Amino acid sequence: MNHLINKFTRNNPRLKKAVTIFLLALFVSGIFLYYLKTELLKNYENLESVAITDRNGEVITIKQNSKGNYTSYAPDIPEHFKDLLVKKEDRFFYFHLGMNPLSTLRAAMMYFWNGVAGASSTITQQLVKNLLGNEGNRTLTNKLEETVYSLALELFSTKETILTMYGNTVYMGNQIQGLSKASESYFGKNLEELTDTEALSLLATISSPSAKNPWKAGNRASLQTLAKRLNVSVDPQSLAVKKSFKSVSESDFELESLAKCQKSCTVTLDKSLSDKLRDILRRIISETSVYGGRNGAIVAIKLPENELISVIGSPDTQSVMNGSAINMAIQPRPIGSTIKPFIYLKGFEKGLRPYTLVDDREYKFSIATGFPLYPKNYDGAYRGIITIEEALSNSLNVPTVKTLQYLTLGEFYSLS
Repeated sequence: MNHLINKFTRNNPRLKKAVTIFLLALFVSGIFLYYLKTELLKNYENLESVAITDRNGEVITIKQNSKGNYTSYAPDIPEHFKDLLVKKEDRFFYFHLGMNPLSTLRAAMMYFWNGVAGASSTITQQLVKNLLGNEGNRTLTNKLEETVYSLALELFSTKETILTMYGNTVYMGNQIQGLSKASESYFGKNLEELTDTEALSLLATISSPSAKNPWKAGNRASLQTLAKRLNVSVDPQSLAVKKSFKSVSESDFELESLAKCQKSCTVTLDKSLSDKLRDILRRIISETSVYGGRNGAIVAIKLPENELISVIGSPDTQSVMNGSAINMAIQPRPIGSTIKPFIYLKGFEKGLRPYTLVDDREYKFSIATGFPLYPKNYDGAYRGIITIEEALSNSLNVPTVKTLQYLTLGEFYSLS
């Protein structure tokens, strides 16, 4: 390096010093800009929502990011969509280093003469604004800061990377961030599956996400204007927008424990199976409602792996009727008669048989409370000498307590 400096400065001390200082400043500036780029990439990574996928790779729940939005990062943007995006947002995207001098000068002149701030930000500057969290604070200082960060990003990233990052973080209304998540939420499609009409509907949203997203009436007029500007044929009447979408706050409460996940991960649950089981539970409760059926739960475990593949705690997690807001799969409650088969199972291990006789009559038991316990059957009646089979099939309480007395609590606790 010193040899090159000597060669070009011809041993002129002042020129040599100036060149050395310039090269040193250039080196330090490069390090500084690289650091800024690294900071932006970290912010970008932190903006991605944590997604929980099931055993088949299907997303079952997604968490809000640090801005309170939902994102789903795509690895890239389809070429056709990319072309439309660049034509709309930044025609000179592939020719500048983060700032378009002509657009900036035009916006400055408009502000000077009319007091109106015109749009001058490039795609890179918009991306930087989103990553720095400056959306609601548009000051000259922020503008200058974003220009420096934009230069850093342009110098150390490819145009394709910048475009993909922008597409994944642009706000699209209704707590949706990113084109991929917007496509899924508004149209139920992947980006590459969108028609030109649907693609322009999303692009029209970028300018005013709250007022012109696909759910708003103004979206169709905006996409038609955009179509004329970009010379693209569209059919607004063919636009089929989803009426609503299920946000994470409306997720089935059986998945609440997954909210603790700090990184995207895959769990053993099977979403498709869970949906089918919930439908089955809903149908069974409907059929048994005349007999008092109100709620229920299903837990499915895959053997021999002992993998939990479904937890259904309610027929309808969004309802508050008939205890549907309670997760019956995990809600602590008295075990009731469900314990009886296990007591008799332990009895069979100790030699009892279905035909073994047991006395169903009134008994007094001393318990730890100091008060006597008189077990009663559900109908208040006693049946005398009966078989264990009769006792279990009629879910009688007194014979069960007598069997437990025969086993002892210690024996029962050892049930595995």
